[in-house]
Amino acid sequence: MGAVGAFVKVRRAGFKPSLNLLYSLEGALTDCHWQDVPEARRHALLAEYEAASALLPVRGRAVGGPVETVHYARADNDDTHGEMGEADDDTADLSETRDD
Repeated sequence: MGAVGAFVKVRRAGFKPSLNLLYSLEGALTDCHWQDVPEARRHALLAEYEAASALLPVRGRAVGGPVETVHYARADNDDTHGEMGEADDDTADLSETRDD
């Protein structure tokens, strides 16, 4: 994956990392401090990132919205509890099931 790939994934996750993260990732992969990454390599990383960022969604547009729960109002009339005179579970006649 590399430093640029990881940086792009962080961006796609919705974070706004600075280029210091990109240089830190490269430093971790090359076993050096991020400030010791050569200037030429920084320019190369930036060019790779710019090429990869062209595939990212437009900034400011949400990729997906938050999940919303919709609650529907329940009608309290008898028509919603069944068809053809079926009784509610709460008021069902239990005498049919007794073995007395």
